[in-house]
Amino acid sequence: MKTKYWIVAAGLLAMPAHADTPASTPANVTVMVNKQQVMFSGAAPIMVGGSNVFVPLRGVFQQLGGKIRWEAATETIIGARPGHEFRIRIGSNQALVDGTPRTLTIAPLMVVATTYVPLRFASEALGASVDWQPDTRTVLINTATR
Repeated sequence: MKTKYWIVAAGLLAMPAHADTPASTPANVTVMVNKQQVMFSGAAPIMVGGSNVFVPLRGVFQQLGGKIRWEAATETIIGARPGHEFRIRIGSNQALVDGTPRTLTIAPLMVVATTYVPLRFASEALGASVDWQPDTRTVLINTATR
């Protein structure tokens, strides 16, 4: 039974979560927030469209000192940290950042009942800087530089 579940889950992970979203694949990346590695329990980061790192909501944002709220009726994610707030909907590339409309290059998505958000967008929307280290496949997030 467990084997069948993993086969189904792997198949769903390879499928687009939204008609306009390229398929997702395991990212095999390390995420660091203020020099501390983020440990993902259960769902790991994924790569969408070959260059966009998406992460499950809670892990990174708790390390950023942020809070996440989910509005199920509208499938809206609200991320907040003192002085910053963003609102994005699953499947939509339109967002509000500190009350200002912004267009994302790729929308948040759901994969196997896990909500994933674009890591760079969400981190920068909460006032952090983001750097990609391609040689080590590491995302460095720093909250002290903005």
